[in-house]
Amino acid sequence: MNRRQFVHAAVLTVGTLGTVRRAGAAQRVHVTLVSPCTVPCLPLHLARRLGFYEAEGLTVALEVDDRADNTPGAGARVYACTFDALVEAHARAQPRLIFAALTRTPQVAIGWHSDAALRVPAAQRRPGGAVGVLAGDGMARLALAHWWRLNGAASDAVAPVLYATPDALEQDVLSRRVDAVCVGDPLLTRLQRMGVLYLLTDMRDPEHSQRLFGGSVIGVALSAAPAVLAAHQPELQALARAVQRSLRWLQTASPMDLAAHADLFDLAHDRALFLTVLEHARASFVTDVLPQAAAVRRTLRWLYPDVGQHMPTLEPGRWFTARVAPEA
Repeated sequence: MNRRQFVHAAVLTVGTLGTVRRAGAAQRVHVTLVSPCTVPCLPLHLARRLGFYEAEGLTVALEVDDRADNTPGAGARVYACTFDALVEAHARAQPRLIFAALTRTPQVAIGWHSDAALRVPAAQRRPGGAVGVLAGDGMARLALAHWWRLNGAASDAVAPVLYATPDALEQDVLSRRVDAVCVGDPLLTRLQRMGVLYLLTDMRDPEHSQRLFGGSVIGVALSAAPAVLAAHQPELQALARAVQRSLRWLQTASPMDLAAHADLFDLAHDRALFLTVLEHARASFVTDVLPQAAAVRRTLRWLYPDVGQHMPTLEPGRWFTARVAPEA
């Protein structure tokens, strides 16, 4: 039996044992993947494919839009989203609490077109004017604004140009209609492979991110309404355990094991790109999903730079709970 056959057999065995351990009807959980949630949501897809949900006695539906079903027995509704999307939900009087973190960086980078960057001394490499950002990626816009503030530039020195699709943004980078971008993967790695980007800062790298923010932040996390947390705590604890197991598998899996899942990004035709994306992103995933108050507070200070640090908005308890996630 080769390594892949052995791993596959082990996963099936663990899944079977888990199902026996939690015998009975599977508990249903709906996870809404709030756009953009591509690379950061990979652990959720892997947990389903590797049988980790089944081992916890769960049936998990990963949905790309909010198809909430409130009928009896519909199951718990969970959201996988960036922290800024959570803030927007609060602003709409739809408060949710983070119960499991997925990433500890924004997983984006700021890059200048290589031709433009080479014409400017390194100390002055600060692209002005139009910077391409994907529409809906509030985290990228906020990260761009934060980097600008740290570099002493006026807030109006940059004008994000929003693009509906990665392909449209890629075409404008290649045709020089836009000289700079603030984006995540897989588009970021694709542009890097073409040799057209000079990276000013890479927030996929935890060390770069920590220098910018003063430590780890929360990029993407799982959250739920307080009423859901109260009514479905056992299911959400099981979900957190399965996702944590997936995150830890991701850290130790070999390239051969990872390549088998390239189709999750529609990259089965380019497994080398998929592996390069994960090489860049792997360190930015957490291995302990338990939300940390310091990371929540740091993220809030980044999102609310003009709010005093003692304002109620910055109280971590309004934004997360530590009662669901498993201990490390």
